[in-house]
Amino acid sequence: MKVRTVLSCFLAVAVVCRLPASAAPFKDGDRVVFCGDSVTHHGFYVTPIQTFYYTRFPGRNIQIFNCGVGGECASETPWRFEKDVVAKRPTAIHLLLGMNDVNVLGYFTNAAPDVVARSKSAPATFEKAMGALKRMMDEKLPKTEIVWATLVPWDDELRFKTPRPPITGVTAAEEPLCETVRKLHSRHGGGFVDYYTAMLAYNRKLHRRNPYASLSPDRIHPREPGGLFMMRTFLKAHGEPGVVSETVVDARKGVLISAENSEVSGLRASGDSVSFSLLEKALPFPVEPAAREIADEIGFDDEFNREVLCIRNLPAGAWKLKIDGAEVCRAPADEWAKGVNLAKYATPMMEQSRKVAALAAGRRDREKVLRSMWCSHMVARRWLFGLGLEQRDFEDVRYMLAYARGYVRGDAGRKQGDSGNFRAFLENWPKRTRLEAAVEAAHADIRRANRPVAHKFELTR
Repeated sequence: MKVRTVLSCFLAVAVVCRLPASAAPFKDGDRVVFCGDSVTHHGFYVTPIQTFYYTRFPGRNIQIFNCGVGGECASETPWRFEKDVVAKRPTAIHLLLGMNDVNVLGYFTNAAPDVVARSKSAPATFEKAMGALKRMMDEKLPKTEIVWATLVPWDDELRFKTPRPPITGVTAAEEPLCETVRKLHSRHGGGFVDYYTAMLAYNRKLHRRNPYASLSPDRIHPREPGGLFMMRTFLKAHGEPGVVSETVVDARKGVLISAENSEVSGLRASGDSVSFSLLEKALPFPVEPAAREIADEIGFDDEFNREVLCIRNLPAGAWKLKIDGAEVCRAPADEWAKGVNLAKYATPMMEQSRKVAALAAGRRDREKVLRSMWCSHMVARRWLFGLGLEQRDFEDVRYMLAYARGYVRGDAGRKQGDSGNFRAFLENWPKRTRLEAAVEAAHADIRRANRPVAHKFELTR
């Protein structure tokens, strides 16, 4: 099977022209909270970022927590901030809010005047709420770095095969909220990730080919392909390395020329074979099948997943690579001389990485229980006490029990389907400390599974 080289002209230009990072890379010991609304809650971009750090930096103990709550506005985040965010002792907070502040309902064709008015006042309301949240962070977490993130763009242009009510103007309405985020970053410093600009440009590119395609198939929530795109945007902003490892061997002389993030031992070379043991200090990132098409189109592997093996001065002809006795790929000598990206193949390293990703997905499932509980908690606040009231303590489960009973009885026709969620919430809320401990335990399990091991490499004709 013929392979593509990694050192393409496009990659060379991209590397040379790369913009400086706008956020500090995470370091050993960091505890990072991703705080936001449903885009964060669902985890489609948080989990890939977790997996990237687990695989790229197996020696660093970096904890990444999902603290998203579906449906939340910036003015509501302070209600849960101390017990949900501060309690995790974060060294950095990635803040992605604003979609619910825009108030999409105000852009329906027949929206009521008071709803339209709330939508029009969104920029001022959001700016005030974000300012209040910043003051709370200054008080509660004065040494914690903030990574400011612009909104994920609502996809006004997306078409649906089954007609839906027209909603236009939301994308443009997000722009002043994004500008607020930019001003906050300029004023207060910290990191900055611009999802809005990157995703909006890519969605428009997609629509020119297929008006039914989008990074956010429901207009706002990215799923696996969109999550990978968001992860790439995040990694670019943080200046994270694109190299898993790069190993260069001279087959004629039988010597190691260079080894970046790898160690080579037992190198032997003859006219018909080259063999050695290779220990990489990172694992390749496992792209999910649902995201593979977009990953290829944006050149993700060439940009952030470069696991390069370069064997120079091989005799002409086709050479096959075996790792631990199993054939991985074949390529002519001139391609091996330029470098082959092993992250594009089913290697033992990728198999280990997929196991790490599966463990990270299991950790996400445990976090989802917690996130659903916090979502129910916040919905209960709105219904019991309305918006904008002072912090109330929900530790007493009797509040929840009284609420859940009234909720089901009073809104049986419209909200009955949520009653099961609230029953689960009532059962699990007192157990949340144990659930949080289970998330921490899952992190420890992943760190035991993500340590690279040495593999036997052999190239033969």
